[in-house]
Amino acid sequence: MSSPGAPEALCEEAPQDPGERVPALVFWRTRNPRRGKDRLHMDLRGREPAAEAERLIALGASHADVGQSGDAAWVVLADPEGNELCIQPHD
Repeated sequence: MSSPGAPEALCEEAPQDPGERVPALVFWRTRNPRRGKDRLHMDLRGREPAAEAERLIALGASHADVGQSGDAAWVVLADPEGNELCIQPHD
């Protein structure tokens, strides 16, 4: 992250009970290009991984090969800067 400021995107689930802590993701834009290995690898879970992969591809993601087998239950994608993420079936 380059400098603090307003986040580009905030993903946060609404708590179901008062005082409940829920995970949140904050994404910051940086002017620095990606160098080397990803500092963070995200695994997303969904009921329809293939449909979610196609949605992300329409937004600019692409399929990525990280050595997974052809029969893997997950889909590996890369964002436009090459950062990889996996979409896995929801248990």
